[in-house]
Amino acid sequence: MKPRDCNRATEKWVVMSFLTIDGTRIYYEIHGNRDNLETLVLLNHGFGSTKMWRDIYPCLVEKGYKVVTYDRRGYGRSEK
Repeated sequence: MKPRDCNRATEKWVVMSFLTIDGTRIYYEIHGNRDNLETLVLLNHGFGSTKMWRDIYPCLVEKGYKVVTYDRRGYGRSEK
């Protein structure tokens, strides 16, 4: 399945929030069905953020996974 073939409308649940770790606010997102125990955490490379997964996670949600993405410290919406 190609990323563009996925339908974002299939999402049942979305959380977009911050978590404070050692005094630093880290941005994260959770997509999918909140009751699904099958969870994937998408890790990004050195300069990546949640934006790099925007075309990928809808396919995973459509397949039934709960998907967690985050912005590394100093990137995206996370603090330095």
